[in-house]
Amino acid sequence: MKLSSATKIAMTLMKEHGLLDNGWKFTYDRAVRRFGCCNYKEMTISLSKKLVELNEEAEVIDTVQHGVDEVLAGQEGR
Repeated sequence: MKLSSATKIAMTLMKEHGLLDNGWKFTYDRAVRRFGCCNYKEMTISLSKKLVELNEEAEVIDTVQHGVDEVLAGQEGR
């Protein structure tokens, strides 16, 4: 999948759930052993550039949604 398409997906999902309004950001990283990461300290959801390029849209959506769900679950516990 193209990075530009994955960015649009991530930004859309994060916006739909109010994460962008609360200071959360989206980025890419150089991981090769995990697809996505949710970093509470830096308030970022990131995806592996390499793995995005090797996977299809459905996997990207699932991974970003998982990160969004982690953030939302973390906010409920605070």
